[in-house]
Amino acid sequence: MTQASFSSFNSRSINHRSGVLFFSYSLVYLCYNFYVHIMDLTQRAKQIIEDNLYLTLSTCSQDTPWSTPLWYAVDDKYNFYFISDLASLHVLNIKQNSSVSFSIYNSQEKPDDVNGVQIKGTAHEIGITEIPQALTAIFKKAGSELFKLRLKEWNNPKTYTELTKFRIYKLTTNEVYILDTSVLETDKRIQVYLI
Repeated sequence: MTQASFSSFNSRSINHRSGVLFFSYSLVYLCYNFYVHIMDLTQRAKQIIEDNLYLTLSTCSQDTPWSTPLWYAVDDKYNFYFISDLASLHVLNIKQNSSVSFSIYNSQEKPDDVNGVQIKGTAHEIGITEIPQALTAIFKKAGSELFKLRLKEWNNPKTYTELTKFRIYKLTTNEVYILDTSVLETDKRIQVYLI
């Protein structure tokens, strides 16, 4: 190999390594920014859940969908709880089909500011061992007028275990989505992980 061809080979090798390094740094930068963006969306989803009082629960039985607004509480593992009458249509649907979806959003927001959380999961009536965790979540959300109205009734564990008309139901999340409003042409639904 002559001196000229060695210099040419060496300079191409250095240029190739520089290009690979630039690409690697760019990829790391993009991944980091994507991670920060997803964490921001996750934080926004958690804030929406914390700031609102009601969710809209969708159930389905025998190919007939039903949606209902419900007051909710949430625990630190992002299990959601609501209290309902045993004879309500959404409870009857859950008994036949535990797959549910629900959304949480502030309907008072302006159209350009509105965002919401969309969740797929399952629902079931809680068992006796789940009562303490459920009541802790419910009592934590003590600022609600509904809570103040029903505190005496809800504070009695027999309300949820004996032959009364109310039960606590637990919504377990499988998938959680939020709108990514940073996309200019249209909002894009992005999956986030709350825990």
